[in-house]
Amino acid sequence: MTPRIAHRISAAPGTMIGALGVLACSVIPASAGQPAAPRYLETVHLPTHSEGFHDWPSDEISAIEVLPDRYPELNNLAILLVLPDDRSEQAPARLGMIESPARGGGAMSGIRWVALRDDRGRTFEKNTVDPEAVRFLNYVSGAAGESQTVVWTSEGYAKGGVQPAIYTWTMNQDRAQKWSLPDAFVHDDASAPSRGIFHNNGFESLAIDTWGETPVAYAAVERPLIQDEGTGVCRVLARSIDGSRVYQYGYPLGPAPDGTDPDTLAVAELLCVGPRRFLALENAELPDGETVASLFWISTDGASDLSGVESLKDLDGASPRFIEKKRLLDFSSLPGKTGLGNFEGMDAVDGKLFFVEDNEHGKAGSTRMLVFTLPDGLGE
Repeated sequence: MTPRIAHRISAAPGTMIGALGVLACSVIPASAGQPAAPRYLETVHLPTHSEGFHDWPSDEISAIEVLPDRYPELNNLAILLVLPDDRSEQAPARLGMIESPARGGGAMSGIRWVALRDDRGRTFEKNTVDPEAVRFLNYVSGAAGESQTVVWTSEGYAKGGVQPAIYTWTMNQDRAQKWSLPDAFVHDDASAPSRGIFHNNGFESLAIDTWGETPVAYAAVERPLIQDEGTGVCRVLARSIDGSRVYQYGYPLGPAPDGTDPDTLAVAELLCVGPRRFLALENAELPDGETVASLFWISTDGASDLSGVESLKDLDGASPRFIEKKRLLDFSSLPGKTGLGNFEGMDAVDGKLFFVEDNEHGKAGSTRMLVFTLPDGLGE
């Protein structure tokens, strides 16, 4: 599979598609030294109206993913996936597709919705799933035509007894494949669990490393698990797509942006930018409840496998090596209040980096997307 982090785009500047674009896969050019900070370029707004059969709300967008261009020689459309995290309260759990002309001269389309399916082919009823992240895996051709296969996560909802979950789903098929998760992430008791996700702080993020022979998915929990509470370390599930290899790594939260409460730190998203190299997006809250994001460059090289560790609070003298990280950007440093907001989705296209804001039941009026440069050297 071709790495899909940097892309070649033909697009008119100053248009919506100039910010997104049609993509053809290539590899980020490497540069010597540590990665630099991304530079803010502009803010664009995603469409919120529906097109097609389903007129469903677009509030609470938690994920963004631009599909690789299947036919680059045509160079006429870019397709963007968006994923709301409203727990099926406003409509069935769903995945949205937005189309945009590649050469400018037109606006982005409305959102064309498709209902997510479980491993029995059913749509999800209210409060039975909490979608948070989605990544493209590959294209599939068959009797039903060509479609995209995606991997998506549900962070879970402890109060409702909903366990976290990860699914692989080909979008023109009824049934999804539900992954088997290590016990560490799953509640051992419905009423008073001693392990698993805390509240709804499960799999908020997802990245797929395609640089090896077999793609590997990385899903980080938003906050430390129940058994790891107080350590400030979130577990990251690393699983090959075929399930042949499963690991767990430790991701230390922070440091928190100035003025925010360190106890509110949470992992919002991951994005693979090279072999075992990622960008990690963290959120923390100010005293007035406003959210400030931070962007980190991280590496899993040399990180210890925590699969056999029941609790990070009781390591019996062991000193595991956690994920290496370096902060690249504090969003509160952006001019005005541009960087304040609950940014939860992240992707990269044609040397640009995008962060989408969860508009929280439409309070923001629209879905903001911040556009930055994508620095060289991230994959080193």
